[in-house]
Amino acid sequence: MKGLGLRAKGLGFACASLTLAVFAWLAPAPLAQQATPFRIEPLTSPAGDDTLAPNLVTEGTRTVLSWLDTHDDLPALKFSERTATGWSEPRTVISNESLMVNPADVPVVRPLPGGTLVAAWLEVNSDDEEAYDLKVARSTDSGRTWSRPVTPHHDGTKTQHGFASIVGASGGGFLIVWLDGRATNPAARTPAEAGSMTLRSAEFDASGTERGESLIDARVCDCCPLSMAATAAGPLVVFRDRSPEEIRDIAVSRLSAGKWTASAVVHRDGWKIEGCPVNGPSVTADGGAVAAAWFTGATGSGRAFAAFSKNSGVSFRSA
Repeated sequence: MKGLGLRAKGLGFACASLTLAVFAWLAPAPLAQQATPFRIEPLTSPAGDDTLAPNLVTEGTRTVLSWLDTHDDLPALKFSERTATGWSEPRTVISNESLMVNPADVPVVRPLPGGTLVAAWLEVNSDDEEAYDLKVARSTDSGRTWSRPVTPHHDGTKTQHGFASIVGASGGGFLIVWLDGRATNPAARTPAEAGSMTLRSAEFDASGTERGESLIDARVCDCCPLSMAATAAGPLVVFRDRSPEEIRDIAVSRLSAGKWTASAVVHRDGWKIEGCPVNGPSVTADGGAVAAAWFTGATGSGRAFAAFSKNSGVSFRSA
């Protein structure tokens, strides 16, 4: 599978160039070929001071920004939705002493196609700062009230569970994918004893009832964010894989006929690194058209790549 490489002197330039390139590829031809480029305008964030871990999510015509607010005694997960008149008044999803504040592993508030909001966040589950659970809740009234939080995983281990990504599922439910550390050993003294981070998923129906949990990949990068998209053929997830030789290239798995396909490398960067770079991919889809983007340090200098699919992620190619 081929990828489109974009070399840049700085990460900001790489991201900006990549965003424009991906949008031009996905946009309808008349729009992509317009001589006048998009006008980029700054927007004042509704988050305010003493906030971190922003996450911007779109679904159809809806755009939701979530963040962690540390202004008061207890941290809080808040969100605001972009409207025709500006950002809505921020609302609180959850606020408690167990809420984990982690600038890399950020919460998410996602609108589903039917209008329901789904939120996912982290809560510590022991005295070990590396041990935490993933929590999920739903709102059917635009975030005024939320369901009782539940965990999509049921292993009960005092390990990491996070970096969640959510998409809508058939019938009005949703699918959540996360990094799961149940097979790791926090007390390991050597790398051989450490175990492997896994990638897992769970599906919830329209009432918020979990239908089941699945293993996607038994060995992935420990702390790189992942990304999901809904295609014409079903959901897919892109993530940073991890081979026995410590090659950490971007891979994809698709949910097909109720089962996750074997992980397939999107592009063989050949990035060998003895630790997690905390830098994951991003994916978007429009019907069967899919665009994935990511960072690699395989050549010794940072590069941003993009790869594209016309068949819902079955195969990828360069632009």
